Amino acid sequence: MKNKFLLSCFLVTISAFSQINSPNGDNIFYYNGAADVTFRFAPRGSGGRAIVHADYNVLSLNFGNDFTGGTRIGNDVYFKDGGNSSIASGNFGIGTVAPATKLDVRGTISVWGSNSSNTEEHGQIIFENTNHGVRRIGNVVDVFTSGGIESGITFTPRSYNASTGAYSNMVVAMKIDSNGNVGIGTTTPNNKLDVNGTIHSKEVKVDMSGWPDYVFKEDYKLPTLEEVEKHINEKGHLENIPSEEEVLKNGLSLGAMNAKLLQKIEEMTLYMIEQDKTNKIQSEEIEMLRKENKTFSSILERLNNIESKLK
Repeated sequence: MKNKFLLSCFLVTISAFSQINSPNGDNIFYYNGAADVTFRFAPRGSGGRAIVHADYNVLSLNFGNDFTGGTRIGNDVYFKDGGNSSIASGNFGIGTVAPATKLDVRGTISVWGSNSSNTEEHGQIIFENTNHGVRRIGNVVDVFTSGGIESGITFTPRSYNASTGAYSNMVVAMKIDSNGNVGIGTTTPNNKLDVNGTIHSKEVKVDMSGWPDYVFKEDYKLPTLEEVEKHINEKGHLENIPSEEEVLKNGLSLGAMNAKLLQKIEEMTLYMIEQDKTNKIQSEEIEMLRKENKTFSSILERLNNIESKLK
């Protein structure tokens, strides 16, 4: 009975405390019976502290190669505290166990600058084409975001010369500001879309709130041509049409301008219809006068014949 008790105490002691010592007395393996397991190896490489899951299913501490302060899994995965981490092959997923691309994130990504106040510095996302071809010239698109001075998103294409390591042609191509305004060729858009340049399009559709068909209604007061002439002589342009000075200063609103031009075309159409009516009346009067003139000529000829016989 006594032997069984001693054996039980010995087994409990082993289960609660285990260690393996190296020749110099340091603990190579130590388990305190709680939740702590300690491995200690002699320094190698640069004396780094690393966990390396190497080939052949070997888990090493302080591996011969220098992985100081880092963790390596296989040959392609390396995590470094305070240094560069890398995954050399495969895809990396966050929020997914089946990443389809090199980085597959199923969720929200936040990019911040190194300045915690976020008043001057901003986060940066770079999309770069590394297929430089023979000339070794690549294109880069930077997307800058910030809540400070440079608010919104700015797209800046640039060229990179690998032989010199220099960037060039860094000109802002497009900006989306914090108000949702988009600027192309300008960094200060004041409208939903501001373009400083030429737009080539097959079709432009403008939504309108009205159209000048009221010109053809009976109660529309059509200006007389005398009134039109007077306004042109005084103002130098048609009524309700902006002057050259106004256009150069404020530009044109395509929808409103097309409506005003159509109004003038419809007014001109009414003038032409009225002129056509007048021309028809005048043609009828001319025809009547022609017939009367023919009759008078016939009477005059007869009178001349009678007069000659009386002589």
